[in-house]
Amino acid sequence: MVKTTADNVAEKAKKLAEDIKKNEVSAEEVEEIMTKSDSDWEEVVMSPIWDFEEKKELVGVLVDSQENIGKNKSMLYTFETPDGERWGVWGSTVIDTRMRTAVVGQEIKIVFKGMKQSPTTGRKYKDFTIFKKK
Repeated sequence: MVKTTADNVAEKAKKLAEDIKKNEVSAEEVEEIMTKSDSDWEEVVMSPIWDFEEKKELVGVLVDSQENIGKNKSMLYTFETPDGERWGVWGSTVIDTRMRTAVVGQEIKIVFKGMKQSPTTGRKYKDFTIFKKK
């Protein structure tokens, strides 16, 4: 049987629990062990979503694009702005069509142009202009 990292961690946790029960490990030592193991890990969090109603323009480097995300199976684009912050942008028909040729690492500017009405369907949609750095 091949031992995985999870198996090794489980064994160490079991041994630590046994040592604690026998009072062979102090509370300070447990705290030190827990702090040390936590410091080796960084939480993975989703970038906040850019609000184009609040800020009409986003300029940043495309760092990721993911397909079939969320209940609507949408595209999710992640940008890093010049100040180092990362922002998510949900895809839409307009955004996805215009982002089709964008590549990770490319600087992109997205400008929200407001709500438009489709001449063919009469439905309203959010319109965007997308620029790519040459």
